[in-house]
Formats: sequence, C-alpha cells, structure tokens
Amino acid sequence: MKGKTILMIVLISILSIAFVSFQYGQTSTIRTMSTFFVPSEVPLPPNIDELLKKDYGESKYYDKNETIKISLEKIIDEKYFIEYSWVDGNESYFGVGLLIEHLNKETLKKDDFKSIWIEDNLGNKYMPLPYYEITDFPKDRPLGWKQLFYGKFPSIDKKAKNITIHFKYQEQEFKIKNVPIQ
Repeated sequence: MKGKTILMIVLISILSIAFVSFQYGQTSTIRTMSTFFVPSEVPLPPNIDELLKKDYGESKYYDKNETIKISLEKIIDEKYFIEYSWVDGNESYFGVGLLIEHLNKETLKKDDFKSIWIEDNLGNKYMPLPYYEITDFPKDRPLGWKQLFYGKFPSIDKKAKNITIHFKYQEQEFKIKNVPIQ
C-alpha cells in the first residue's frame, strides 16, 4: 500500500510539472523537461535559449529592398479530387503563403499589391487562379506593418525541382529564387 501511494505521488508530481510547463510555452517545457528528466551525464547545449532563438520565425527564402521584405511562409501542393452528383473533377492547386513586412514598421496598404506569378526551373510560367487573400498580421490585433498573402496557382509540373516566385508590390518586383518543391 505504501509503495502504491509513493508511486501515485510521483506520477501526480510529474504530470503537474508537465502541465505547468505546457502553460508557459514550448521554451519553458523544453527547459523544464531538460532540467528534471535528462540524466546528469547527458550534456545539455551551452545555452538552450540561444538555440531556440536561432532563425526562429525567419524564412531562408525571401527578397527585400530598403523598406519592404517579402518572405515565403509556406507552400501547399494540394491534391484534391471531388465527385458529387453535379461536380466531377480535379480541384488540385499549388498554394503560396508570403509574409509582407515593412522594415521600418510603417503601415502597409493592401492596395500596394500589384501582381504575382511563379516560374519553375523548366521555364513554365504559372499565373494565379482568381483567388488570393491579403490579411493583416496578426488577425486579432494587427501590427499594421505586417501582412500575410495567400494565393492559389495551377498545379506545378511534376518534373520541376524548384520555383521562383515573382511578387510585384509598390511598383517593385521581388524575386524569391530557388524554392525547392520536391
């Protein structure tokens, strides 16, 4: 009976620590778990805070000028086939998510977006489908100097290895080159 009580106390303590750590976010969880659950003979990184900050929130695919930076947030290769009684077909698309930010933290206007297109390494050019969205970032309390762009394109040729995204904004063309898609 005494062994079961000790086991229950230990389990409740571990779960409590994990729950409290979860409440403080990923860095606190990593720090707490590495403090309590990593054996002392396992060397920890010299400074876990520096490792967590490294390139956090920065895309390695971007282009910028003196005031505007366009960064690739995500690409989506959606394979979607639909069959209903009235519709039958391939609804697949290639999606692009970009982060637009003013480096001096001045207000951005949605009207400054002019056009976008994609070219693959095979020389094919893809124009956007008639769907795109520019939203303020974050949605709940916009900063004013950051926006998100989401656009859809026809599916990219299966033989293509990488793409270049051409984004015209405020009369300047930004090129995000050599984005791998395979």
